[in-house]
Amino acid sequence: MAAQCQLNWMPYVVGPMMLRPGLLYSGEVLNDSPAKLMRFVFSKLDTAMIELTANQMRVWINEVLLTRPSVGPRSWTPILPAPASMPAPGRPRTRQRAQV
Repeated sequence: MAAQCQLNWMPYVVGPMMLRPGLLYSGEVLNDSPAKLMRFVFSKLDTAMIELTANQMRVWINEVLLTRPSVGPRSWTPILPAPASMPAPGRPRTRQRAQV
């Protein structure tokens, strides 16, 4: 190679050099572990980068890591059967006779 130091230039195997394309620092790979980056394309304008490490998968959309708040246990009320005085759904209410 004729040039010993080439800053911001990319040489071709045979022939001239060209300016290197721009690079962008988006963030770090999880725990700096070995990872595989895969491009995901749903449509022309809807793309993402998938980061796969040994035990986890993370998604980067528009150079931002996709995060969601943690979901803890929720309190819920079970659906109880209707009391006997209430008619079942779809049945008309009937009058009850008085005991004499």
